[in-house]
Amino acid sequence: MEYFTKEFWFLLTGIFVVLEVVLGFTIVCLFAALSCFTVGIMVTFSLAPNTIQQLAYFFGFTFLWTILAYKPLVNLVKKAPKDSYNNIIGGIAEVTEKNLIAGKIGAVKWSGTIFKAMLAIDAEEKEISVGKNVTIVAVKENIFIVK
Repeated sequence: MEYFTKEFWFLLTGIFVVLEVVLGFTIVCLFAALSCFTVGIMVTFSLAPNTIQQLAYFFGFTFLWTILAYKPLVNLVKKAPKDSYNNIIGGIAEVTEKNLIAGKIGAVKWSGTIFKAMLAIDAEEKEISVGKNVTIVAVKENIFIVK
């Protein structure tokens, strides 16, 4: 039985890497790519002479790479905590569009972008006019809480 060439396995590695990027880093194709690369190296050194062995090694290495690398990769890809707005809190924003009135949602401009905003419950002023600067004290559900 004729065996796949090493070029086939390295080409398949590239295809799986491209699929991984196109599909949005699902991690699944990454393990298949690592397996293809490993089998390609084995074929290069004549350690997997026939097609059946190469396919068996491919599936075996896919399983092995999954066992070894899944947990570390998931930890690496983990998202930041939901309420990590450290770079926003304490920032200065400018009231835009209309006056910011206590209890109502208004708009502020921060870092060149307009965001929804509300006055903090303990704010000294109950209304802030357009053009005035406010300090961002919290972010809740994508709404800036300002004073």
